[in-house]
Amino acid sequence: MKTAAISTTAAGDTVILTGTPGKRIRVLAYIVAISNNNHIQWKSGATAISGEMHMSGGSSMAIHMGDNWPGGGLPVLITEPGESLVLNVGGAVTVGGHLTYMESTV
Repeated sequence: MKTAAISTTAAGDTVILTGTPGKRIRVLAYIVAISNNNHIQWKSGATAISGEMHMSGGSSMAIHMGDNWPGGGLPVLITEPGESLVLNVGGAVTVGGHLTYMESTV
């Protein structure tokens, strides 16, 4: 398993993990915090893989699935092969956090 930081202050799409040809990114857990009222949405490349999640300023959310987390469990987000994991933010606010992921062949 690997970890990656989530950090942006820009509105729109931010690449969190760059895709690798022939591999899917499987996110096992993540936590995000936001500075002001806004919404976020996860994407596989340009395609949404979550709904818009509205967050209040100063709030955070932690998502994971499976009793074996962080050692296993089910992925909460999966990209298409070769596509990057992208976080879309509705407006220019500070978003931070981190995620745990693995890459797998198709």
